[in-house]
Amino acid sequence: KDGRLKYYEEDCLNACSKGWFDEAEIDNKGDCLRNVCSFVAYCGKTKRWTLVLPDIITNAIEDPNCDWYWASSERTDAFDIDNVLSWTVTERSEHHHTAGSRSEVPSFSVTSNKCDGSVEAYCGENNGHFCREDGVCDCSDSGFLGPMCQADSPCPLLEVDVGKPFPDISKSFKLFYNSDETLALWKGRPIYISSDENPSSEYLYCILFTGSRWIISDTERLHSETGNFTVESLWRQH
Repeated sequence: KDGRLKYYEEDCLNACSKGWFDEAEIDNKGDCLRNVCSFVAYCGKTKRWTLVLPDIITNAIEDPNCDWYWASSERTDAFDIDNVLSWTVTERSEHHHTAGSRSEVPSFSVTSNKCDGSVEAYCGENNGHFCREDGVCDCSDSGFLGPMCQADSPCPLLEVDVGKPFPDISKSFKLFYNSDETLALWKGRPIYISSDENPSSEYLYCILFTGSRWIISDTERLHSETGNFTVESLWRQH
């Protein structure tokens, strides 16, 4: 956009590529990105980078990154979002296209996850193996996690100290795996399920990362049509 790159929410981008959306969520061009995925893009009219969260309004606006955004950067000509530091959050009122109060984000930074073999852009302990030709770290077969393969292999079993404030939940949780036996991830973190249950159980507890904190929840409403708890069913219902 305006000669700049456009950045989509990674989980949503992956879900689009796998077809994890209903027809009602896809526009008439067969594109689910515009309708359901958050993105950061540059607006040439205001010379600001903006964050857009999808809703009914964004679907009807030609340039939501200029006319219906939720956060914006300082005015800049920067082509690289890494160099943009000052951002402001806009709280929209009930009236469409009417901006509400604005408040500055006290601390905000963007870091590139592109690897290139340098010390500053290194993938885990073995950059030559993890860094792909397109500059993306691939640690899927290494046991490491994180955009730069910086996190060690996750603990395979968690024991929860269940005190009185907690409900009667499982005390032990194990790593959850996809049907192809690859580690299931949500927001880039592993998912844990009750160790005494299996994904096809009607009701089980799970531990997962929401983007800002870890939670313990149940999967009663997160099963797929086949009755199994999967990353796809989690995405469709979250």
